[in-house]
Amino acid sequence: MTVASTTVPLHASTRGTAANDRRFYSAIAIAIALTVFGGFATTYYWPLVAGGPRATLSGGPWTTTVHTHAALFTAWVVLFVVQTTLVATRRVALHRRLGVVGALVAVAMVPAGAATAIASARRGGAPPGVDPLAFMIVPLSDLVLFSGFIIAALALRRDKEAHKRLILLAYVSIIAAATARLPGVVAIGPPAFLAWR
Repeated sequence: MTVASTTVPLHASTRGTAANDRRFYSAIAIAIALTVFGGFATTYYWPLVAGGPRATLSGGPWTTTVHTHAALFTAWVVLFVVQTTLVATRRVALHRRLGVVGALVAVAMVPAGAATAIASARRGGAPPGVDPLAFMIVPLSDLVLFSGFIIAALALRRDKEAHKRLILLAYVSIIAAATARLPGVVAIGPPAFLAWR
């Protein structure tokens, strides 16, 4: 008596895994983009388009530093969605060319983010009850993580499995500000928020 083999051919299994990866990264790109735009919709994007209070969440003015920071970090969000879409649609050559732009944006994000954090601390921007200088560790540590993940992702750009995971980790490491601005999150307080993230 012979037993029929139920082994899935390797190429079919690999294709299924690749399709699942493309779906996962496309979905996570959209989910994080919605989180970012949802977090900053009322404090930046909507007032920018429709008019309204031109002040940061902590009441500071919209300076050139704030606008530069917003432009670069928004470009990163858009690029992440575009890049995952290019991979999902198998346009890898264009993905690689656009990756050069992504690397330049990432490099510019670090000093822009640091300048914004320092300016916010100088004018006393922090969650209620938190010392502004002590709170500055949050955005600065996010930027250190982001930088490390980006450097590793660029160094391992030929290893697609490592590269895509490192880019995702870089992205996740900088969404604290957007997440904190989602409705109801600030109300739970910084310790609960930082433990949750």
